[in-house]
Amino acid sequence: MARARSARGDGVFSIAGPQWQDLRALLDRHLPSAEVLRQLVPLLLVGFGLVAAFGFAYQIGSSKDTALKSAERELALTADVSARNIMPATLSSSADWQGSLAASLPKGATRNGRTALLADAEGDIQARAPIGTSYRGNLLTVLGPQQPLTIMGANAGVLRLTLLDGTDAIVTVRNVPQTDAQLAFIQPVSGALADWRGDAVIEISLLVCAGLVLLLIAGGFLYLVPSSA
Repeated sequence: MARARSARGDGVFSIAGPQWQDLRALLDRHLPSAEVLRQLVPLLLVGFGLVAAFGFAYQIGSSKDTALKSAERELALTADVSARNIMPATLSSSADWQGSLAASLPKGATRNGRTALLADAEGDIQARAPIGTSYRGNLLTVLGPQQPLTIMGANAGVLRLTLLDGTDAIVTVRNVPQTDAQLAFIQPVSGALADWRGDAVIEISLLVCAGLVLLLIAGGFLYLVPSSA
């Protein structure tokens, strides 16, 4: 039985041996020499690095635009829901504007730096969330007098503005139904891009790690393959 297995094994290797030799000879004729490979490795690394860098730059830029548009949609939706949740009777019969604002906000309304400001008919801010925010006074002193948000309300949509304090922010304003009050939502662009920034750091770290691995492999190849000189 052992002899039969040995015979079968010898027969397989006796057939496969010449085939592998022919394949190796064919590859040797078409593959570049070791010296050519030594010269190609740096060029290939530079080419890979350029392609990878351009690809990652495009991906990061595209994902940044997507994240900002998503933040604008979320801000608009939060403003719509909050404005509808405010009870007009509460604002007209009670001085507790802060409680009315707090009760109207959906869960996560002030996430990622978002701020809600509830102003009366004159634009004076009567309530804010979070309550410790630094925005005080009149909406025009916060948003700036040249913006269309307080005039057009929801029709102006979500705008990216530079506030009077220099903050780059996305802003939207809603007229509270059946009242003269206005509800403004402000989110710094830095807060809107917080999640994107974390993803970008991970992607860049992966690119750097891949580059280091390729450099290590290329260095080992150049070290092991002898030079013709």
